[in-house]
Amino acid sequence: MDLIEFILKNQIVAEDWVDISESMPLLLGNHANLIRLMAMYVSEGKAGSGKTRKALLGLYYDEVQAKITWAYNAARDVWAGKYPSGEQRKVAFGADYDLVQYWVNQLRPAVFVPDNLKYSTDMSGKRYLIRQVPSAKGSILWKGYDQHNQGSNPYVFDGSGCGFMSFYAVISTLKGYNITPLAYADKYLEAVTGGSKCPISIWAGCKLLENEGIRHEWIKGPLTTEGCKNDIQAHLEKGLPVIISLSIFDRDGKAYKGRYTNYAHYAIVIGSTQSGKWYLLDSGGQKPRYVDPADMCRFIPGTVTEPKYDPVWNGFNNAAGYVKIYM
Repeated sequence: MDLIEFILKNQIVAEDWVDISESMPLLLGNHANLIRLMAMYVSEGKAGSGKTRKALLGLYYDEVQAKITWAYNAARDVWAGKYPSGEQRKVAFGADYDLVQYWVNQLRPAVFVPDNLKYSTDMSGKRYLIRQVPSAKGSILWKGYDQHNQGSNPYVFDGSGCGFMSFYAVISTLKGYNITPLAYADKYLEAVTGGSKCPISIWAGCKLLENEGIRHEWIKGPLTTEGCKNDIQAHLEKGLPVIISLSIFDRDGKAYKGRYTNYAHYAIVIGSTQSGKWYLLDSGGQKPRYVDPADMCRFIPGTVTEPKYDPVWNGFNNAAGYVKIYM
């Protein structure tokens, strides 16, 4: 067993305080590949920092650090346009491609939406269109839906369709679909989730995303206002949207009727401005708009116990938190 295999198989991290150079003999074989793999291990944060990292890496410390510094500078050069993209970049970096690409992704420039996004409507007011929205995939056309203007048979969209509308808005935008929410629900809602009516739970919404092959992460809780704000902001700056659950109650339990909802609600944050506002794509009566993240995050409920994976909304415990979407 070589050193890196020992590290990975035993899931050694800095907290284990193991001096690997004393625990394992010096490797025979491909030393350059070993340093490359260890550099990735350190880059991903598994070896801590400072004295902790030195203790873990032992004799390999200087060589691994030099490799990371080289990869970091190469990634900066990539963003400066000094290297080609795609297959040409793979050829240029050879065996170091994955390590360099890791740092390319870490150094991705922040993506901000402008302070003057405007929306239009089509389909007789049933759909919102927001054009030229910066994202991780370049400028895209966001499609949102007014839940009060869709029709209700056999689904109850008016007053309880915000969850389905939010998840379908993401699906419609990322997959380029133009069918109506009613037609999509008729085809997929019961078949995919086992539930045929709104309101849907976040669990059901995530099932719809899975069915479409859209990567996502449900952050359930327990949550804090500051934690929500920082995590969502970091995700938005990567050019990636977030579906959020909102309550009438803030974290102190005080009700603010009409602030974001009259009881419970879902909406989508599609981007952040450089001035710190978030753009909320809302299917409810308040329409798409800019919001103050510090205020809004007070109203994102978090689960206190493991949520019930019910397709239908049955309380904040199975419809709490937020869902980070990946493109």
